[in-house]
Formats: sequence, structure tokens, C-alpha cells
Amino acid sequence: MNLKKLRTMSFDEVSYRLKAASAKKIRRLAQSHYRVRMEPAQFLPTFVLRSAHGGAYNEAVARKNWRAAETLLLQHMRARAEEASGSAPQFFVAARQRSEVKKIAEQFFANELHEALVHAESLLQHRFTYLGLEAQFEREIAWHRDPLSQREWPKKFYTEMKFYGQRDGEKELPGDVKNVWELNRHHHFTVLGKAYWLTGEERFAEELLAQCESWITQNPFLWGVNWTSALEVAMRSLSWIWGYAFCLQAKAMRPEAHARFLRALHLHGHYVYRHLSFFTSPYNHLIGEATALFFLGALFPEFNEAEAWREKGWAILVEEVTKQFHADGISVEQAMSYHHFTLGLYLQAMLLAQMHGVTIPASMRARLEKALEFSMLSIQPDGRHPMIGDNDNACAFYFGEKAAWDYRDYLALGAILFERGDFKYAAEHYHEACLWLLGPESFAQFEELKAAPPARVNCLLPESGYAILREGWKSSGHYLIFDCGPQSHGLFADENVSTAHGHADPLSILLCAHGQPMLIDAGMLTYNGELAWQNYFRSGMAHNTVTVDERSACRLVGRLGYSHVPEVAQTFATFQPDFDFVEATYKGFGKDVRHRRAVFHRHGEYWLIFDSFEGEGEHVLDRWFHFAPNCQVHSIDEGVVAALPRFGSLLLRALTSSRSELEIFKGGARPEHGWHAPQYGIKLPAPVLRLRTRAALPQQFCTLLLPFGDKLPILQHEIDGEFGTHKSEPCTVRLATAHGNDLLACNFSGELQTMGALTTDAKLTFLHRDLISGSTIVSMVSGTRLSLNGVEVFSTERATDARVSSREIP
Repeated sequence: MNLKKLRTMSFDEVSYRLKAASAKKIRRLAQSHYRVRMEPAQFLPTFVLRSAHGGAYNEAVARKNWRAAETLLLQHMRARAEEASGSAPQFFVAARQRSEVKKIAEQFFANELHEALVHAESLLQHRFTYLGLEAQFEREIAWHRDPLSQREWPKKFYTEMKFYGQRDGEKELPGDVKNVWELNRHHHFTVLGKAYWLTGEERFAEELLAQCESWITQNPFLWGVNWTSALEVAMRSLSWIWGYAFCLQAKAMRPEAHARFLRALHLHGHYVYRHLSFFTSPYNHLIGEATALFFLGALFPEFNEAEAWREKGWAILVEEVTKQFHADGISVEQAMSYHHFTLGLYLQAMLLAQMHGVTIPASMRARLEKALEFSMLSIQPDGRHPMIGDNDNACAFYFGEKAAWDYRDYLALGAILFERGDFKYAAEHYHEACLWLLGPESFAQFEELKAAPPARVNCLLPESGYAILREGWKSSGHYLIFDCGPQSHGLFADENVSTAHGHADPLSILLCAHGQPMLIDAGMLTYNGELAWQNYFRSGMAHNTVTVDERSACRLVGRLGYSHVPEVAQTFATFQPDFDFVEATYKGFGKDVRHRRAVFHRHGEYWLIFDSFEGEGEHVLDRWFHFAPNCQVHSIDEGVVAALPRFGSLLLRALTSSRSELEIFKGGARPEHGWHAPQYGIKLPAPVLRLRTRAALPQQFCTLLLPFGDKLPILQHEIDGEFGTHKSEPCTVRLATAHGNDLLACNFSGELQTMGALTTDAKLTFLHRDLISGSTIVSMVSGTRLSLNGVEVFSTERATDARVSSREIP
């Protein structure tokens, strides 16, 4: 397998991996020499000051008057931070804007400001809350201690550290490394810095610098778990830069501490530049590292490697942008959290580049606008985004806590950057991130934009493979997203194993009814927990899709690996005034079994989910439906009702005659028996429905999803024929409610066929008779002829889509 995978690698990848392995081996053998000292003599001579302080600084360094050099270094950095123009590096936060920013913050973000100050007070007490954990340190923070196990990670040389999984040989690891890494990303430095900047209270700046000094002392360069990942080093660098910008003018920023801070920051850049994740983690990891390099190089030209860092970081960002996002917008990792993480990194880098006069390639602007457009199109009625793929709560920028899966601040930024009124509409209001990243003038820019609902409502994004079927843009509307595209970029269809953040969820659906999430993704629990639980959340069982003989469509290998990943093909899609229809298919499950699923969306009414299984032999066919934790679910004949108090209900009913064993689980002993992970490290009981059928193939199923209010609707239904775009025989579905009668006819043969009173060669025909108004709507898709009860309704020379509404149709 290793030789076969080697054949899939390019020469550049093989060369890179060989060089990386050799460098690691050399560092391991020479680890005793990697004891980097923090004394001024070791680093002050390497700093270059291009300002009025430069001559005196060089003279102090030459005389080894380190105290004088440190004082001059601080004076230089403070002075250039206040320059509004010229060659001095510019950052998003400048003291000259303090009063204006504070005025806007107090007027429009009073709640956020209050929460930030409460958060900052808890940080003064060394109380931290993250990843569902609470960590309390009585005195000095133990930067290597796992808050769950209370065990310390060993302070070994970084190439000797085993940190992934649960064991290091015979030894059990101290815990999930994310529990330590997340705290050591130092996102909270922004909170402390912001608290100081807005209040002027020195104690917040004192705490930030004390924590930084504590970290430097406990984490010597290249020793310990906090030096094992280039992305972690990069994200910590960005946090330090924000903290530094907020606190640079504070009295707490004393010359000696300031110099050590810059020395440690310089070592972060040195590390990232030499550990870029080309080929090993070439997606969000590489972009995070490139962003940090660009920031460090652009903002700290005093560092002797700054120019190389700036150029390297920006070159990677420019080259990678069209590789990181599909042409229709979403990240190629096919994970909503990582889509926004990568997008947020790019937006910051682009904004900083603009401030520094760097030309932004048109390809970058266009692709980032498309990425924001996907965020707009996929947003749920409740303002959050669907939980698709892996998630580790990663933040590209952090200014305080916000609701999970809420990325509307990105759309507010995009509204201003790209002058998009539809982005503003989806963002709903001006967000705090705009204030810090775009400055106080951004408030007027946002207000001047005219908000307008997005022009696109229902759509298929064919490259990334998401069909979005919604009821307009009201917060109380219905919404469904259908995953009918690739699982993740870089995965293999054979036995070769690759890791990815996309889950084994082909043809899964997520649904909001009455504006609220009702059919949801089970989420992502952990990367380093108990293997059975970790793998469940990335399996087919954890998604609103199907499994065959209790197997996912692809094979799950280890903790993040996949092999035998099927290729999903979109076979038909149409969007009409009264309905939408999307079908896709793939072959998988380690057997010669093909799953075909289509979603029919009757605007304003319901969805029909068609599933067909093709192959040979008898199999266990499971269809999974995961409900939000706050749903009250109970079974009825051939289905269930899920109710959300104060909002409404959803009827899920099997319409086909094949009998299925219906089971509802919630909070059971096994992972698949009713669990949901809303955020990393947190799991909650949640209702899960499994419809199980043991039968020989082929088999087909049709499931109705119908939102309703207080009263359970009375329905009649009838299905004739076998569904599928590959079938030459027609299939019809009749559905009668108290309001009207619907007929959906599928005829993908291209032939003129008769289905009861209907004769047509159209691929799809939809007929609705309204019992209240007496009118009839008839729509055909890709047809030339259609008649009802012998009366011709449509007749054209070429296949076309047509629609008519009349009381005269028989």
C-alpha cells in the first residue's frame, strides 16, 4: 500500500517529504544543541531599526548596553505604531483611533463590551472556558497541563513528541492534545488587550504580559507539545500580534519584557517558515501558517528574516487561493467550520495587504467573494450555518465569544469589502469584527449600503456539490441542503488512505422547518477520544443518509483516514417556479451496491426523498434521520412526528410499501443510539430515527418530510413504478391533502408515455389541483408534449420547460 500511495505523489511531494524527514532526523540527533537562549545578547544585535532611533540603538548594541537598547527598541516601536502613513507598518488597531472606536463600541456593542470585560476579569483569575472545558489555575498557569486529566504533557524535544491518538507506545497520553493546544493559541490575549485598550486599566495589560512571560519561561524554543504543530505556532503568533497592538502603549509594556516578547515572536516566525505544511496538511494548516508569516514579515520589518517571511507568506496565499476554494465557493475540505476558518484567514491577510499597498490579484478577490457568496447561500433561517464536516471550534479572528456556527460577521465584512447589499441582508447588522478589522469608518460604509434579499433562493452548486432548497429568506422559513458532491479533496477511490475533514456523508440532507434546525448533522466530537465514538461522528450513521450492512459508503481508517471513497455524480437537477428536483448517485459500501437519491421540493409545502438501492443479494438497508436535541419525537404509523415547542412540527412518513423496522434512539449506550456533538468535546442526547429494511436488491423508498403547525395533516398517497433517472419505465407519486392534490410524474426515457390520465415525453411533470380556488397548475420539464384526459396542454417542436395555471385544465 505504501508503494502504491508513493506512485500517487508528484516528484515535488516526494522530494518535500524526504527533505522534511531528513531535517527531522537531524534535529532529533542534534537536539541537545537546540537550547535557544533568551538573553539580549542573543537577539538584540539581529534587530534592524529603520527610524530616528536606529543610530542610537546600534550604538547601544555595539556597547552592549542592553538596557538602553531595549528602551530604544520600545520607543521605536511605539513611535512607528503612531505613524498614520509612510513606510511604517500599519495594523488594524492604532491608538490614534481609540476615542472613535470606543464611541462606536459603547454605542453599538454595549453587550459585547460588557461580556468582554466580564471575560477579562475571569482571565485575571486564571479561569478559562473553551471546548466545553473549564480550567482554573490558582497561581501560575500550567501551559502543559490537560484540564481534564490534570496530567502534564512531557517537555521533550518536539520531534520526540507523540501527541496524536491516545497512547505513546506503552504509555497513555495525558489526554486530547487539543485541550492543551487550544489554550496555548492564546485567543484570550485579544480579550485582555481589548479590555485594556477600551478602559485604559493597566491591570489587563499587566496580565497579558505576565501570561506571555510565563509562557516563554515554560516553553523553551522547540521543547514541549506547544512546538509540535506549525499551525498552532502560527495561530499563537496572530494572537500575540493582536495583544501586542492593543497593549504596546501600556505602562505595563516595559523595555525588558517588550524585548523578550519580540524575541519569542521572532522564534515563532522562524519555526513556521521552516515547518510549512506543504503536502502534509496543505489546506487550512498551510493557509494559517502562510497568513502568520505574512503578518510577521509585514508588521515586524525589524526581524532579520522579515522580508523572506512576508514574500513567502503572500506568495503561498496568492498561489493557493484557487486551490483552497471550489469555483462555486466552498472550501475543498468540504467542512463548514474549516471553510470559514480558511476564509477568515484570507480576509485578514487581504485587508493587511491592502493597508500595506500590496496589489491584490483579481483571482483572489473573485474567489474570496465567491466563498462569501457560498456562506450567504448556505446560511440557515436561524442565522447559523449547517454543521457539515469536521469542526474544532477554530477561529481565524477572535474578539470574544459568539454563538456556535454563526458566521454572519464574515458576511458583514464581505458586505463592506465587496459592496454587496445581499451580504448585508444576510449579515443582518453591523458586527464587531468590522470595527476592529476595517476601522471606525466601516460603520458609515455599512450603513450606506442598501440591504437586499439575495437574488438566488434555490440553487445547485455543482462543483462543491450542494443543492440548497429553501422558502425565501424569511427567518421563519423552511430550508434544506442536499450534499451531492465530493467528500473532500485529495481522497482516493482505492485502498490508499488519506485524511480529510469531510465526513462519510454522501447524499445526506439537513433541514430547517419553521426557521429552526430539525434534521441535523450529528456533529464532530473529538480528534483524539475513544476511537469508536470518534469514528461514529464521521460515519454514515451520524448523518441523514444511508448505510448498507452497517457500513458507510467509504471505509474509515484510523482516526481521520478514509479509503475507497466513492465518486458522487449529479444526474439531474431542475429549479422551477413551483418545485425543485435534484438527483445524484454513487457506488460504495465495499460492495457492488449503488445508492441513488433524489430530493423533490414542493415550494411552500414539503419534500420527497427518493432512495433506491441497486445491486445483488440481500442486505440490511438503514436510513438515518437525526433530530435536533430540543425536538420532541414520537412515532406514528410508518413514520414520526418531531415537534419544536413554540415553532411547529415536522411529519416524516415512509410512503413506499416496503416495510421498515422503525426505531428511535436517544442517549443510548452506543454512539449511534442518539448523540449529538454541537461543538468539539461536547455531546448531548438527541433523537435519532433508524428505518431498517432487510431485503434483496433492488429496493426503493420514498420519504415525505412535511412541516405543519398544531394539527397533524391527513394525507393520502399512491406510488406507481420504480423511481430513477436511469429507468425507462415511468414513476408517479400522488399526494392528496386537505388543500389539494399533487401528481409528480418521472419519465426519463425520452419516450411519449401514458401514466393514467397523463401522456407526456417530459422528464418531469408536476400537477397541482387546488381544492380551494379550483385552479390547476401544470409544469413540465424538458418535454415536447403533454396532455391530460386526452386534452393537449403543451405541444412544442423542441424539448422545453413550460408551465400553465388555469381553471380550464381538465
